[in-house]
Amino acid sequence: MKQLPVYFFNTDPYPKIANKNFKFGKVDNVDTVFTLASGFKRYKYSILYQPKKLVVYDLNPYAVALHRRIDDLEKINFEAICELYYEYEKEKINAVLSDYKLPNLITLSVEKQLKLNWDIECQRWGGEENFVTAFLYFKQQKRIYETLDVIQGKDNIKKHLGKTNFIHISNIFSWTHNPKFDRIALQKEKEKFGEFCWKNKIGVAND
Repeated sequence: MKQLPVYFFNTDPYPKIANKNFKFGKVDNVDTVFTLASGFKRYKYSILYQPKKLVVYDLNPYAVALHRRIDDLEKINFEAICELYYEYEKEKINAVLSDYKLPNLITLSVEKQLKLNWDIECQRWGGEENFVTAFLYFKQQKRIYETLDVIQGKDNIKKHLGKTNFIHISNIFSWTHNPKFDRIALQKEKEKFGEFCWKNKIGVAND
């Protein structure tokens, strides 16, 4: 698992509104939000959905461990993120930075990549102060961290379900880093997962 990417920052845009019009029906409130241990999108979901419980999950235990450590920081800042990044790099864990709005990322020094990733993250929130506020808000929420394979671990999903639920799956079913990657097989699993979510009142989002 050390070679699977651990994403310090997200590689795609953040949602602006809470979509509560799911395939199983429209809901007023969401009890449980499942959000990937990748970047800081979980902070956005915690604000948009205001669930009773958040489950921060990933196939990769190193990703789950990293983002739990980030969330447990007393305060979040550029220096703290850099320290964690270099620690993971030293341990030869596949720490990955984001090319979001940075098409020339690989041509830059690691120091420059880190600084630009941090600056872009702050811009997503309208400034560093707002980002820190979102971090502090998230810390107050009931949250669980779990190494979870959504394809094989449906029972682990079930044990966290409320009456209504939401899961962010991103590109799980097309992610080429998946050690079990098989495009045709994963498409079939995606269909099965969609049925599972419909039966268990779980709204699904790729973004």
